[in-house]
Amino acid sequence: MKHKTISYLTTLALFSCAGINNNTAEQSAITDAKEADRSIDREYLDCYTLNEAAKQRCIKKINKLPAKRFYTSSGKYKQAFDAEIIKLGFINVLSNYNIDCPGIDNLPPSNNSAIYNLQCTDGNKYRLKHNPQLSEWKIIEG
Repeated sequence: MKHKTISYLTTLALFSCAGINNNTAEQSAITDAKEADRSIDREYLDCYTLNEAAKQRCIKKINKLPAKRFYTSSGKYKQAFDAEIIKLGFINVLSNYNIDCPGIDNLPPSNNSAIYNLQCTDGNKYRLKHNPQLSEWKIIEG
């Protein structure tokens, strides 16, 4: 735990320096998302379906997020982290249905819709339906 804290502090110090390379921030965010506790994927997906103001409040309530997600001044880091966690969440939903999705290039629009069109990097397409009351995702086509 001590090593992780030092690592977070070091990264935070790097992000606070002027002239940080946005690619470095984005790569760090993607790595952090892939290493994050997988239980936050589903929580993030539930936030993803909300309007923007509610989404930000929802994300703040997820207490298992890396400290960098909240304390870095880099908007690029937050955007990349959020996008990667959501992609991983959708991939995990598909894997719960024994569907292998090697990756997702583009996220479906976050528009408070109950139906989300998703395309995996292998070209397979899926329509997912979200039930916010049950925090449940179902494949309705694919």
